[in-house]
Amino acid sequence: MEQVVCKGQLCFSTGPETRQSIPDGFLVCTDGICRGAFSTLPEAYRDLPLLDFGNRLILPGLVDLHLHAPQFAYRGLGMDLELLDWLKTNTFPEESKYRDTEYARKAYDIFVKNLTHGATTRACVFATIHNEATLLLMDRLEEAGI
Repeated sequence: MEQVVCKGQLCFSTGPETRQSIPDGFLVCTDGICRGAFSTLPEAYRDLPLLDFGNRLILPGLVDLHLHAPQFAYRGLGMDLELLDWLKTNTFPEESKYRDTEYARKAYDIFVKNLTHGATTRACVFATIHNEATLLLMDRLEEAGI
């Protein structure tokens, strides 16, 4: 299993009303689990590989619990419309295009690339009713580590 210590400017929350920062802190991860954030590296972790991010921020990943991949192409549009009008104008026409797997491949590749460049590390992603396109999306997300 991977074991690593990350050094940098740590910013995190331990609850809804708490925010913490540790300048020049150490984040310890072993076996896929965060073991802690420390201002001084505990002796037990001193032999682990160290990734020094210098003055860069180290933040926890975000979890998006409701994300529609096929709506990525028109995100932010139609904010002046009621839901049903927005669905008829934007969603239904766009999502019907996903029966074409080549269209789906191009659109989902753009979606996944953008998702990997943000702070979202886990997401509950919705697709369309098109099985082949949905399987393609799931493969792309898995390949990207999301």
